[in-house]
Amino acid sequence: MSDTPTSLPALESVLCTEALNRRPTRPPDYERESRALVSLAQALADSPRNILQTLADTILEVFQVGSTGISLLTEDGTRFHWPAIAGVWKPHIGGGTPRDFGPCGEVLDRNCPLLFSHPGRRYTSLQPVTPPVEECLLVPFYVEGQAVGTIWAITHDDRRKFDNEDLRMLVSLGAFASAAYLALKQSHAITEQAQKRQDAAHCLREMNEALLVSSIRQHELAEQAQQAEHKLQNSEVRYRRLFEASKEGVLILDFTSGKIVDANPFMSDLLGYSRDDFLGRELWEIGRFGDKSASETAVRELQEKSYVRYEHLPLETDHGRRIDVEVVANIHREDEHSVIQCNIRDISERSQLESRLRGQSVELADLHRRKDEFLAMLSHELRSPLAPIANAVELLGLQQGSETPIQLQARSIIQRQTRQLQRLVDDLLEVSRITTGRVQLRRKRVAVSRIVEGAVETVRPLIEQLHHELTVSLPPEPIWLNADVARLEQVLANLLSNAAKYTEEGGQIWLTVELASGGCQPPETIAKQPQAGNLGGLTPTARLGECIIRVRDTGVGISAELLPHIFDLFTQAERSLDRSQGGLGIGLALVQRLTELHGGTVEVVSEPGQGSEFIVRLPVAASEEPESHSPVSGTKGSTTRPLRVLMVDDNVDTVLSFSMLLRALGHEVRTAHDGRAALQAAVDYEPDVVLLDIGLPGLNGHEVAQRIRQESALRDVMLIALTGYGQESDRRAALQAGFNHHLVKPARLEDLQKILATVSHQSGTTA
Repeated sequence: MSDTPTSLPALESVLCTEALNRRPTRPPDYERESRALVSLAQALADSPRNILQTLADTILEVFQVGSTGISLLTEDGTRFHWPAIAGVWKPHIGGGTPRDFGPCGEVLDRNCPLLFSHPGRRYTSLQPVTPPVEECLLVPFYVEGQAVGTIWAITHDDRRKFDNEDLRMLVSLGAFASAAYLALKQSHAITEQAQKRQDAAHCLREMNEALLVSSIRQHELAEQAQQAEHKLQNSEVRYRRLFEASKEGVLILDFTSGKIVDANPFMSDLLGYSRDDFLGRELWEIGRFGDKSASETAVRELQEKSYVRYEHLPLETDHGRRIDVEVVANIHREDEHSVIQCNIRDISERSQLESRLRGQSVELADLHRRKDEFLAMLSHELRSPLAPIANAVELLGLQQGSETPIQLQARSIIQRQTRQLQRLVDDLLEVSRITTGRVQLRRKRVAVSRIVEGAVETVRPLIEQLHHELTVSLPPEPIWLNADVARLEQVLANLLSNAAKYTEEGGQIWLTVELASGGCQPPETIAKQPQAGNLGGLTPTARLGECIIRVRDTGVGISAELLPHIFDLFTQAERSLDRSQGGLGIGLALVQRLTELHGGTVEVVSEPGQGSEFIVRLPVAASEEPESHSPVSGTKGSTTRPLRVLMVDDNVDTVLSFSMLLRALGHEVRTAHDGRAALQAAVDYEPDVVLLDIGLPGLNGHEVAQRIRQESALRDVMLIALTGYGQESDRRAALQAGFNHHLVKPARLEDLQKILATVSHQSGTTA
């Protein structure tokens, strides 16, 4: 291969095959692969001249990408040309790339599949071809041990990323490409032979004309006719030999009556009948169709269309055993009449495999459903005891003036660990939402500084507990994002929490925010990056319009073995007793998936003992004036008058702790423990606010809310769902039932006080 021009990027800048090992991989789809190969095999039999285009179309359908195609070496070996393309690049059929400087050449030189990212940056021959390539997966194929070309699949945007399942499937189809190429060459050879036969026939006609005036020529013509007859006999012998030795069943039917007139030995081996047993029978008599009328209908359809294909049809052996077969039937001329030829393939094993695959798919779907139900119930059961614990801590906090140092320290420990447990429950549910595609971002225009402030506030108790020094650097001008505030706070809080947990006490943590202005990253950042080709490496450039958030620490770092899997679910660093850092191993998986949902990326640079740096890149919102967001009226302790509050929960500790907390804040409280008692108490008490659990005995919370809204005296009461069910569907169900607010246990006192303050303000205005 010729040397790469010094002005173009290095090969390693566009070669990213090893990234396949870092990406989530789907389970093998053998059923789709089988269907594709069966379809291609039939296409090869029916129309070998078009097999390369059929292969490209099939790859496009299976992979669901932008473009697919075939690259073949020219006879002189200097170029690759594109004889078949499917997808948006189809107008470029006939184009190609040089052999000595192009992706296909790299694949043949390395003799292995390769994945390229933005190859047009390096290979100038691809730059005029539009649309440009985002990623390109190529696989070589060979004929008689000689590399002749590649098959490839292309994406044109970042919405589709290749994984190891794509590679497995393309390698499988690459094996078929070799057969297709060979078949195409044979087809061309047959075409040339046919042309030669036509030329010979033309010469024969000229000879006939000459023989009219020459007896000598007549004699020669007779000899040629004798030779032709001998060849015909040889041809019939060869046909009979193929018929007898075929590894597929062949039945020959009379075109008019539909009765069997011939059967090859394979059919006898398959069904246990002798050849004579087949003769004179109709298909329905050997189990081909359920009855005679169905068989006759099939024969009529074949007579009309000249070609019929069936899959998963039953044949019956002489012992009554059922065999699943695939049947391809065609009409042929034989001597002076037509016959029906049925080629029959035993697919019993494939049918059994497909049946097992369907059963496994059903089992997996059921397991997935039960896992989601378990996570939802687990969340509810964990949140229910968390609520009274959190309330008890808040009650202790209201007695700060009388606390001893030991009591203060104990309360701080309970408060920190309660928050940690709540964060673990939230992360567990968030993973369930993301893996099932049920996440809905609540985007709004927001300054990055607000997200940073919320994340730092969440993690500050852990940082202070471990005596770390946290340095936060923000640009002087605000950076605006179109983002879900809560989920991006969760991203940064997870990164800061990891940095704190995996850094020895008294360490340093930096959180830096900057706006990408084009060009290269700072030299100190580039110095920390691994060499090209290493997993986890970063590119030294940043695109315009990106917000870059870096979280760096002086911690233990990440081993080279763990680094490629750091964003996988349930992946953690060393779990030995002296290195246990807690957590479920899902925090970084959440970071990656939530970042990608915002159109961003997250990368990591780390060496053992040298700390770690996580880099989050997010698209900046369009330049326009930010929307003004009026804060919710009321803050902690801003309620202007006592309220009548009805507290309803079947957990006695939750009711007791919330009642004590609300009374300590100056409100009047009544309680109930089931749905019917709650409804009666609401009618008798006429409260200003009802704090209502959803999972209640008797009537559930939704039913209680609906009946309260039907009472004219209670239509304006503030209904607050206070529940352990916190998924998006639970929120929608609560609002549809008539609730004003949906709080997830354990609810923050600040959030509850803000709502109560709005009730007090509205009531005071009315009065």
